[in-house]
Amino acid sequence: MGTRIPQESTNIPNLSIDYMIGEITWESIYSSMIKFFNKISQMHLALMLDKRHISNDFSWMDSY
Repeated sequence: MGTRIPQESTNIPNLSIDYMIGEITWESIYSSMIKFFNKISQMHLALMLDKRHISNDFSWMDSY
């Protein structure tokens, strides 16, 4: 277990605390990842919607 998680890339308090203690469980990794990716995809969607001033047909999805 020599892998280091760079501090700046993890805005997941759960994961980094568990990591420092050295008690990472699969559940904690899994739930942290899900939270993290949900946050990312929400931000990404918001950016996309912001950029393209949505039309009702969602044609912007085709270009993604």
